[in-house]
Amino acid sequence: MGLITALRAFLRDFSEVRKLPVELIVADFAAIHFSPGVEIQFIRILHEALANIVKHAHASKGTISITPHEQTATITIEDDGEGFCPATIFESSLRFGLTTMKDRAQSAGGDLCVESKPGIGTKVTIYLPLLYPKRE
Repeated sequence: MGLITALRAFLRDFSEVRKLPVELIVADFAAIHFSPGVEIQFIRILHEALANIVKHAHASKGTISITPHEQTATITIEDDGEGFCPATIFESSLRFGLTTMKDRAQSAGGDLCVESKPGIGTKVTIYLPLLYPKRE
């Protein structure tokens, strides 16, 4: 079926069930190939990020964009929700989920960072290695 095709189907169902539209933007669809292990970690990170949007952000919409670069794909998951003050993250229930997401990205050979501001929303950026490096 392919990751992107499966992701589109999942997000369509997610948006319908949760009443939260999530747009998927993929630059260079053909260049997005992950190893099976990286793909599994990506899917788990994505599920956690979407759960956070539903449980904590109280957002009206989300956007996921995937852009391949030379050897890495950059995946951003953004929402227009409540956001939070990053300095207080260790005082909240978000800490465990965000730490797990970062650990998953790092175990796959990538990284993850989170940007958020109260009243602005949250942006999770994931960097994951591509199976076939993109030639630019």
